[in-house]
Amino acid sequence: MSEALPPIYFYLPESDRLRGHLPTDIETSWQWQVTEGRPRFGVSEDEYAWNLQTYLRLKDSGFPCEMTATFPTDGIVLTGREHLPFDLRPNPKLLIICLQADKSPHPYAQLHVVQNPRALYTELTLHGDYHFPQVKRVASQPFADRYFMRHWTQPGLIPRSLDRGDCFEKAAYFGYGAFLTPEMINGSWQAQVEALGLQWQFKSRTQALDGWTNYSDVDVVVAVRGFDRHVDYSWKPATKLYNAWYAGVPAILGCESAYQAERQSDLDYLEVTSLDEVVIALKRLRDDPALRQAMRENGLRRAEAVKPAKTVEQWQTFLKTVAIPTYDRWRTASTWGRQAFLQRRHFAVQASAIKRFVNFKIEGIQRRLKG
Repeated sequence: MSEALPPIYFYLPESDRLRGHLPTDIETSWQWQVTEGRPRFGVSEDEYAWNLQTYLRLKDSGFPCEMTATFPTDGIVLTGREHLPFDLRPNPKLLIICLQADKSPHPYAQLHVVQNPRALYTELTLHGDYHFPQVKRVASQPFADRYFMRHWTQPGLIPRSLDRGDCFEKAAYFGYGAFLTPEMINGSWQAQVEALGLQWQFKSRTQALDGWTNYSDVDVVVAVRGFDRHVDYSWKPATKLYNAWYAGVPAILGCESAYQAERQSDLDYLEVTSLDEVVIALKRLRDDPALRQAMRENGLRRAEAVKPAKTVEQWQTFLKTVAIPTYDRWRTASTWGRQAFLQRRHFAVQASAIKRFVNFKIEGIQRRLKG
């Protein structure tokens, strides 16, 4: 560890087993994740994307940090929400940074890293299954303990082949079927795409080793979680947009806050709010080669800002200018000051529990009255 910095740890319960087996080349680390990380060591995609990959990239950049399988008792510790027990409270020498990803926040972590700028303003419920966040309210000012960090682009991503030229034949979705709107999973959707003279391909990690990395034969990316305009997915990142830019492929995307936060012009992506609009967008791209070329060129320009080297810089800045000063303030705060912080968080948990209980009772009464 550097003498100028406090101890900075990434807590991964599997890290003792991982020692000596970590990928040496980050850009080929996704293959390691598919063949060894998940099946051999139980490293989930979420943990890889936020926890392990962030550690690997910071370490590779020369930034002093350590990976540990034992939860530290002093210093700065970063870890995924799934590794933080609900009632875990920091001691006077410990700063907890919750890598929130698409989960609910931890009640006692002093800092949270979120992957969508909208999440800076969105209060999510603390109770219930943290894997399924529920929005409580949207504040007019950002929450003081939240910090936005762009998600990493897909390691080992294979861009669209230059040999395809101006070809426009294949539309593809990259990801899990559970995160694609049901209207685009059935056979009738594939028939609609084929009626446009295009092929529809579902790129899944479970179907091929390069399922999430290979854009070489893709001419347009389509990704829509749903068509409900009242859901802005404030807990989801803009990763599919970043990857499309990086791959040099135009994107047709749903109406999500993460994408909208990144949008600087109509060339960044085509936004759709219905299945009919998806078809219209595909037709527009099919019939306008100039638009396709402009979107590809624009995407490659935008990709410069989301390259891993830029995200590493963002992480280093966050740790030096936010995490370390917060850690110093926590350590030097009075006992009363630290207890006040924890008590406020405890009251917030209790208030949330009471509200959930009351709502549960009201819903039960309403169901009985309707019955």
